[in-house]
Amino acid sequence: MALNRRLWALLPIISLLTAAPSWGQNLIGINCLSPGSAGGKISCSISLSLGAGVTVDGLTLGVRVTPNGGASALTTGQLSFSALVSGPFESTGGTNNSISLVWASLVPVLKGNVPLGTLSFTLPASAATAQTYSAAITGGSASLGNSAVNLSIGAASAISVNNLLTITGPALLPVGTVNTAYPSTTATATGGNGVYTWSATGLPAGLSMNASSGTITGTPTTNAGSPYSVHIAVADGASATASSSFRLVVNSATLLLPVVGGIANAAGGQTVVAPNTWVSIYGSNFAPAGFSDDWSKSIGNGNLPIVLDGVSVTFGGQTAYVAYVSAAQLNVLLPNVGFGQLQATVTTPAGTSAPVTIDSQQYSPAFLLWPNGQPVATHLDYTPAAQNGTFPGTTTVPAKPGEMIILWGVGFGPTSPSAPFGIPTPATTMYSTASTVNVTLNGATVQVYTGAAALVENSAGLYQVAITVPVDIPNGDYALLASISGVPTPASSLTIHN
Repeated sequence: MALNRRLWALLPIISLLTAAPSWGQNLIGINCLSPGSAGGKISCSISLSLGAGVTVDGLTLGVRVTPNGGASALTTGQLSFSALVSGPFESTGGTNNSISLVWASLVPVLKGNVPLGTLSFTLPASAATAQTYSAAITGGSASLGNSAVNLSIGAASAISVNNLLTITGPALLPVGTVNTAYPSTTATATGGNGVYTWSATGLPAGLSMNASSGTITGTPTTNAGSPYSVHIAVADGASATASSSFRLVVNSATLLLPVVGGIANAAGGQTVVAPNTWVSIYGSNFAPAGFSDDWSKSIGNGNLPIVLDGVSVTFGGQTAYVAYVSAAQLNVLLPNVGFGQLQATVTTPAGTSAPVTIDSQQYSPAFLLWPNGQPVATHLDYTPAAQNGTFPGTTTVPAKPGEMIILWGVGFGPTSPSAPFGIPTPATTMYSTASTVNVTLNGATVQVYTGAAALVENSAGLYQVAITVPVDIPNGDYALLASISGVPTPASSLTIHN
């Protein structure tokens, strides 16, 4: 559900020197490597290759980093240099992406390659297209003790800045069927450098991926092991790689139509549903035996999925948001359906079920339940407010007289302002219930905090109701009921213990 900042990859650059200097040459060169991402630190090594019998008394260099084409310029004074060679040294900051390096003297060297130090700078992170830079020695002078001054300057070192190589699709792999041609599916990527090469592991027998196009084709010959974990990878022309994992369901060759046996509020079991309410659908042939999946990996770009593993559900012709799929049960969140009698259907790769009629109204309130008919309730630190022993191996503390606790439920109806459908509840706004929620313990009204009966941020279809337990209530188990606009929740039992 989150939105992504643009990142950039900096591809390694091969040495600037087209050929190693031969002895007898006195060559100054610069070589840049660009690991990491734009906005990160770049290092360039500067070295001096000396011919036989040469010593150096002093050396002055200029270094310049030049943006090519439309590349973003570096800021003045951005370059820095760390010297490796001992002796009096100074670096002076220049302008226009340049710097001056001065040694008063160097350690005498007979011959060979002398690393002088490392130039460092940061590439801009703002550019939206590939860009290149050149880092070069712009001028140099030296006092060479045992030979005439003969100082050559090597070629510039190129630095490439490209989009980070990223797999962008598909969002999901389509469901397949044994002995039926698989829907051709092409992986996509952005960024990187050069031609992409694709690969996939974990595909069932009969399916393969084209290395050039990234397209999965074929006809699965088995579904043994379904669902499959498929790993898709891509490499670019500079050997950068990216990968992503997908779930692939392959159904058997003989598929049975889904059968809907019942529909109810997922928390309270009522057979009356409401918009933006969690609903469980019971039946058969929704998925292969033993299969289950949820939407945790299928919420793309912040949108709740309307198809999960090839399963979709409609109420009154509107598509619900599918959160859980198994062979005999589906959990869905209703969209903004109408009121009255609605026709509900389930569609799988085998086809669509016979319609089932369900009643819809504005409210279908219910609290989620823990074992022994206890409502899902928490203390303000979100630990369970439940009888000790409710969860084996876990100590829980019941609600106390005078304590504020939070009850968690579904189906409490419209909010003010109106909450959007099909996305997690935004955290930027408080979506309180449009009507007042009333709560009783053993028939006695308890305080419900104003505005604290509301949708839970970053969740979907989940409400919280904050109440205060009466300060003078004795220890015991109490029948908890809530109602909104006269529509009650099913009863539950809340334990109070001081």
